[in-house]
Amino acid sequence: MKMKLSTTVIAFITLLFCSCNGQSSKGGEPTNKEPEENNASLSLDDDNGKTGNFKVDGKDFSGKVTTQHFGDKEKGNFSVLCQEDGEKSNFALLQITFVTESDARGKRELKLHDSPMLPMTDPVPGIVAVGLTGFGEKFGDKEYSGTSKSSGTINVSNNTISLKNLKIYNQDTKEVTVDAEIPF
Repeated sequence: MKMKLSTTVIAFITLLFCSCNGQSSKGGEPTNKEPEENNASLSLDDDNGKTGNFKVDGKDFSGKVTTQHFGDKEKGNFSVLCQEDGEKSNFALLQITFVTESDARGKRELKLHDSPMLPMTDPVPGIVAVGLTGFGEKFGDKEYSGTSKSSGTINVSNNTISLKNLKIYNQDTKEVTVDAEIPF
């Protein structure tokens, strides 16, 4: 069940963040002629062996940390994910996406983007997108992410992300507060 759920989540994230090559209406020939290395791709790093901890409204979660690169490793988005596969039907996934990996490796306070996805054009260094999904407990079926009403702090230091009193919302404006220490 855990592997199937993890595979489903990874497939969903891949569909959400990866763009397909343009296809013409005749014979499926690509309409763009960019070199293949410029096309969006997703690479996962499942072997870092680290565990992260986060709280959602005081409820503790702990899980395996993985990282992802979207597209080029130097210029593409970089995500850090912490996933708890609980017993029976509990599941929680916290994802923090940076403009680039080098943006994630600095020591500084970051600004929460007011959307679950970073801008596709002209991304601004120093912003991050935070997404929280899950089932069981109180998550419901909608993702929580930053909005214009969000508050709290996001810091990175020594390859560890710290979230303090981060208020994020779902589409129904339901609020949760997240605290986290996620090494990557």
